[in-house]
Amino acid sequence: MKKISILIGISFLSLLVGCGNQATKNDTEKVYNTKVTKVSANGSYWHVQGTTNAPSGAKIIVTPSSSNASNYGLNQTAYADSTRYSIVKNNKFSTNVATIGSNKYSYNNFKAGQKSKLYIFAITNYHKKITPPTISQKIITEVASSFSPKILTTYTSQINYLNSKKIESSNSSSSSSISSSEQSSVSNGPSYENKLNKLNKGTAEYATYDSSTNTVTWTGYDDWSNWSNEDLERTLNILQSITMRQEAKYGITNIRIVVQLPDGTVIAKNTDNNEDLQIISN
Repeated sequence: MKKISILIGISFLSLLVGCGNQATKNDTEKVYNTKVTKVSANGSYWHVQGTTNAPSGAKIIVTPSSSNASNYGLNQTAYADSTRYSIVKNNKFSTNVATIGSNKYSYNNFKAGQKSKLYIFAITNYHKKITPPTISQKIITEVASSFSPKILTTYTSQINYLNSKKIESSNSSSSSSISSSEQSSVSNGPSYENKLNKLNKGTAEYATYDSSTNTVTWTGYDDWSNWSNEDLERTLNILQSITMRQEAKYGITNIRIVVQLPDGTVIAKNTDNNEDLQIISN
């Protein structure tokens, strides 16, 4: 009888161990391909609709397939909505995808008809917060080896949306002592600064906006001084995209961006000749 009890105990223990291993296995991230059924313009974004075999609740991620793209390795849906992922429901999904950063062209060089190759996939058991929107190299490698990228084409209406505020500014009356863009910078400055800090989500410590110099200053963290240029560039791409995506909404143009450490050491900035943030070599 004692021998039988021991055998039952061993069998029960084996069952518990087996259940534990199964739970761990089921919690592993799994990626699923998608089929795009419709693409339309939504402001400067692409609105992408499609289907997938992924179960309901899976999260949608979109990232450039080319390492030449400025936002390679970053989730392009996070720039459209930094608060939540787009979710699969009944094998269907819809999501907004940022155009800026989707290819090698910078903000001012976007043109209608340009094509961006993007991996659009669903993922389950993915517990990472949507911001910062970095994607692990492991996931990118798996997706690249399993799926083909989708090609999205920039619409004329998206370019018009991105350039609308600049066009309005260039057509303003030169006889005015203060241009419309300058007026917007002064009146909308506090709201613009508040919006940047709301979208920040920990990418940097905080942002400030000086309307007198039309400059956004992002203050980062002490350990940035120890980061490699590659890691730092990813963060700079996020800060630049947040900054420039919001300027048109607040009637602000030709923004200057400065990124500094908490002690005030400037580590990156853009210039009149190059709007993209450039790392300053020590």
